[in-house]
Amino acid sequence: MSPRTVLISFLAVDVILLIGYLVSREVLYSVPQPSHFRFHATRLFDIGGEPTLATWWAVGQLLVGAALMVWAGVAARRRRQPAVHWFVFGGILAYISIDEQAEIHETLVEPVRKLFGITTGPLLLAWVIPALVAVALVLVFVAAVVRALPRVTFIRLAIGAMVFLVGAIGMEMVDSATFETLQAQPTETLRTAKHLMTAIEEVLELVGVTLVVWAVLSELAAGRRGDEVMQIARNDSAVGQAVS
Repeated sequence: MSPRTVLISFLAVDVILLIGYLVSREVLYSVPQPSHFRFHATRLFDIGGEPTLATWWAVGQLLVGAALMVWAGVAARRRRQPAVHWFVFGGILAYISIDEQAEIHETLVEPVRKLFGITTGPLLLAWVIPALVAVALVLVFVAAVVRALPRVTFIRLAIGAMVFLVGAIGMEMVDSATFETLQAQPTETLRTAKHLMTAIEEVLELVGVTLVVWAVLSELAAGRRGDEVMQIARNDSAVGQAVS
């Protein structure tokens, strides 16, 4: 399966999950007293909830991305190229996959709030503070290894990472900034706005990881083609030497 096919397939699943979430919210809230079956059926499509189809898909994507990163690292070592960055990136994706399911970041909210005295504003969901510190450290690492990455691969990975971070951290800060308004005035319009923000946040995360998976697959495919060209060149050289 080509990287392009994987990209289109993964994006299609992302869109299906988004549509499922929006439709399920409408069904759930349009019925005054939904049945037990309808309630739990719609929960399956809650793109921001646990456990749901979206969470299963997000964890799966992240694990696929982590495995591909390790594969890219092994392939780079075989070519005697720098490989540490691939293993580090794979470890980061593996950790995010665990956090996606276990919600480890949520345990940081109260301690960080108390530490900085946060009671309102965009940092109310205070786990974003240590997350931003972690992002800064990763950027320092990336700056040190950027030359080891092909330019096209770096750009693709950077775009995927930025899309993910806008969803995971940026939209979370928007959610924090609007939390009090939504709580004080729980109108139909504001409820819909809340669902849209959740949808945007989660879909950006899914699409970001999809782009990262595509970027690594494309790098692996390019490396394989390069290996094939080198093998053909070696074979031609060996034939030429034998003839001479």
